[in-house]
Amino acid sequence: SFSENDGGSRSWGSSLFAVHSFDPKLLEPLAEWYRHLAERMRSSPAGFETAAVVILALEGLFYLKIFDLDVLTPQEHERIIARLLALADPGH
Repeated sequence: SFSENDGGSRSWGSSLFAVHSFDPKLLEPLAEWYRHLAERMRSSPAGFETAAVVILALEGLFYLKIFDLDVLTPQEHERIIARLLALADPGH
């Protein structure tokens, strides 16, 4: 779950900042990954807007976690994830 051990993602966040300040070109593979993600959002059966809201919300939760800025409780995370799942697939 979101509140369990982060598996080193916090140090990954610090590394991102360091890499960007050293040589922004080193982040190009990550930028390419996000370009691909944007294409997937555009072609989502749920529609671009819904896919974008869900994915960007998840990205926000992820970055709060890796930068050690997360102040939400595990229960709040569960509620947010449940709501995002409902948005992504209203039939379930």
